[in-house]
Amino acid sequence: MSLAKTFKHLPLSALLGVIGIENLEPTYGTVHAISGVLVLCDHPFEVALAHSAFTYIMRAFMRETATLEARPKNHEVFFYSDDAAYVETVANFLAAALSAGGAAIAFSTKPHRDLLYQALTVQDVDIDAAIERGAFISLDAAEVLASFMVNGWPDQARFFEGFGHIVGSALKAAKSQNPRLAVFGEAVALLCEDGNIEGAIRLEQLGNYLANKYEVDILCAYPLKFCDREHDNQVKRICAQHSTVFSR
Repeated sequence: MSLAKTFKHLPLSALLGVIGIENLEPTYGTVHAISGVLVLCDHPFEVALAHSAFTYIMRAFMRETATLEARPKNHEVFFYSDDAAYVETVANFLAAALSAGGAAIAFSTKPHRDLLYQALTVQDVDIDAAIERGAFISLDAAEVLASFMVNGWPDQARFFEGFGHIVGSALKAAKSQNPRLAVFGEAVALLCEDGNIEGAIRLEQLGNYLANKYEVDILCAYPLKFCDREHDNQVKRICAQHSTVFSR
């Protein structure tokens, strides 16, 4: 990712504001290219300040980018052939955490939410008690997407704010001292169905950050029909965001 492409053209005052220098009246006589970013400044002192401010921004930018793009240990994706494979895999994933005294969160479509609830009722876990306690949270994937998508793109601030509250609430309701939290989502598949594959990949990257920050286990699901020749490159990029890839 290029910081130059992100900022493109920057006044000196914008750079200086980052490091707490305000109310400086620079002379805009020359455009200096600092690491690919065009900065309007003239006096040598201003150029030196610009270099210092840019270094500060670059270091912070690289730390954030490295964190968001790091692949976590427990972020799995599976491609399902039918609803039976979907329900069995997801129900086992969620039930494993709940039966161990942990918590689980599921972001599913309405039809899949109903199927998952039915499947969890026959698992070795009291799903109704888990729901009442708040240890199992089931939400509509489309509604969750609408809460943080802005102009077809996942808004990072809204995403972390919303998920932070949900994750914190589920962990507080868990029984064990160091609870395992299982998070399942198919919101990414909804984005792909709408043709917003870049948005789905970005959401997977935000999921990586979430998995690392809270040490949760994440499982994503896509229909197997998405894995065709037309989407070959996109599927490879999606798989690259996960620690484990499998299909059923």
